[in-house]
Amino acid sequence: MDKRVIITLFSTVLLALVLLLVKAFHKECVPVDFVFSPEHPMQGEFVKFKVVSESNEELTWSFGDSSVFETGKEPIHKYDSAATYKVKVSTDEDCFSEKEIIIATNRKMETVQLQFNYPAEIHVNEPAVFTDATNEATAWTWEIEGINGSESGKSFIPTFKRAGRYTIILMVRGKYIQGDTSFEIMVQPEMQTYTPEPAPKPVVVAAPAKAVTKASKYMSDSDFETNFISIANALASEDENAGNRWRDKIVSQTGTARTMKVIIIDGSQQIERKLENFKQTQLVSSEPYKVLLVKNIVRSIKDGPITEITIMVIKK
Repeated sequence: MDKRVIITLFSTVLLALVLLLVKAFHKECVPVDFVFSPEHPMQGEFVKFKVVSESNEELTWSFGDSSVFETGKEPIHKYDSAATYKVKVSTDEDCFSEKEIIIATNRKMETVQLQFNYPAEIHVNEPAVFTDATNEATAWTWEIEGINGSESGKSFIPTFKRAGRYTIILMVRGKYIQGDTSFEIMVQPEMQTYTPEPAPKPVVVAAPAKAVTKASKYMSDSDFETNFISIANALASEDENAGNRWRDKIVSQTGTARTMKVIIIDGSQQIERKLENFKQTQLVSSEPYKVLLVKNIVRSIKDGPITEITIMVIKK
């Protein structure tokens, strides 16, 4: 056999033996998993560690604070100072698991003002929801003063059977907070449910014949004043420079007619022309009334010529 072949064969067998020996004496590293509680530990508080993976090996714990090593699957350790520590659990020097743990500064219990809410209106036989919203609260006790029993939970949902005033008592606790309070509520009577009655069917009734009202022959005061006092204004103010002005007016009603008598001081002595113009324009535009110029008397007084005009108005 070739010498080189013998050397190669011998080397292969030797390497296989070495690998078998290494495998026989070397253990495979299987890191263990662990947890601790409480989740947010404080200084001076005991912390419990627990292995949650399967392991039959002897475990060694290092808590990262220069304390002595401990063994076991559920060690308990206390940290005296607030800091961040690295906790290591190992089966040997080369096989271990490591986690950080934060130890917070110790905190004293604090009394706080409670925050809660409830309905603005509460009625008999209707559930009322009371809810606490206090930060860091973890336990609650609700009571109604004068009524036996209490309830726990963040929300309290009582149903009141009678109207009146009630006192609610609330006690809240947390790891570092606490608080108690009481407050008064007013329970209103039960709300009445209104069901409208169905509307009656409309009854169709024939409309009565419309009455025909005959227009009155009399003219109202407002119509007379509005429409025909302006006649006197027109007669008296056609020539402002002549000093025409009212002196008097008399309004009366006789029988079926309204009569207006106007006395005008006419310094211009042009009243005849004015009356003629009045006949041509004002009388025509006075529909639906019939306007009659009954009298036209011109007299002379100390102040000058005056014209007494009488106008009769009849509603057609």
